[in-house]
Amino acid sequence: MNAIFTGRKRSGKTTLAFDIAMRNGGGIIIYDPKREWRGWPGQVSDVSEIEQKIKEGNEVIVLHPDGDKREAFSPLARLVSELHRIAMDKGWDKAQHHFTLLVDEAVNVSTAKWVDEELLSLIAENRPEILDIFLTFQSPKDANNLLKSRVDTWFIFNTSLPSDLDYLNREVGVPQQDLEKIQHLREHEYAHFEFDGGTPRVTYNYEPEAWFRPLEYFELNKNEREEIMSRDSDDKEYTLKELFEEFLDFFEEKKSRRSSRDRDDDRDDRSRDRGGRREKTYKIQGY
Repeated sequence: MNAIFTGRKRSGKTTLAFDIAMRNGGGIIIYDPKREWRGWPGQVSDVSEIEQKIKEGNEVIVLHPDGDKREAFSPLARLVSELHRIAMDKGWDKAQHHFTLLVDEAVNVSTAKWVDEELLSLIAENRPEILDIFLTFQSPKDANNLLKSRVDTWFIFNTSLPSDLDYLNREVGVPQQDLEKIQHLREHEYAHFEFDGGTPRVTYNYEPEAWFRPLEYFELNKNEREEIMSRDSDDKEYTLKELFEEFLDFFEEKKSRRSSRDRDDDRDDRSRDRGGRREKTYKIQGY
C-alpha cells in the first residue's frame, strides 16, 4: 500500500502511520528528520549504520539524518530499493512477507515543484505485496503530482485551510460532502480514503484510543517492548535480518564475479603481451 497521511502538527498522522505499520507486521524502516522516535535500539544517524542494527536483530530501524536532510534520504531509498528487489526475487509477494518504509515529514523529499527521484522511482516500481510506503505531510499540497498519482490511499485529519481543502477536492478527488466532515473532525479523528479509479471509498475513525501508541521507546510498557523485540520470532513473517543477509550475500556474489572477470582480463592481457603484439580492445561499461 502506498499511502499519504496528512494533517496539521500534532494531529496524530505520524502515530497512525506507525500503528498501521506495526499491525501489518514485518520490519519497519523509518526516516525521521524531526526525531519523533527516540531511544529506539535500532536508531541510527547514517545509512551505513543500518547493517549492524539489523544484524543485532532490530526489526524497527529509525534513521535520524545528520546534515542535509534531502541528501540523507537518497542512500536510504536506494537501500530500500535493493531490499525490495531481492525480496521480489525471493518470492515474498507469493509468501505474503513484507516490510514498510515510513517517511515522516515527507516535505523534505517532496514539494509541489520537486520530488526526490529515488523516492519517485521506488514508489512507482514497488510491489505493494512486498513493500508499504507511508508518507506524512502537514499540507496535502506538498505531495508532488508525480508522487500523488502513484498513491491510492489517503488518511486525512482535520483540515480547514481553504487552499488545502480546494486541493483535496480538485487534485485528490475528495467529494465536497466529505470536505465538510473533514473540517469538523475533532482532535485525532481522521477520514480514510481509498481511490481505485472510480468513486472513492471512505470510512471515518472517531476512536483514537484504538490506534494510539507512544513513539518514544522509554514510554512503552513491558508488553509493548516484548511485542516489538519478538517481531522476528513469528514463523509466518520473514525478518529484516534474513532479508539483509541475502542482500549482503548478493553483493558478495556480485563482487566475486567481478573479481573473476578481472582475473580473466589480466590473463588475456598477459597472453597478448607474450604474443608480441598488443591488440586494441574495447570494454562496454558494466560487462
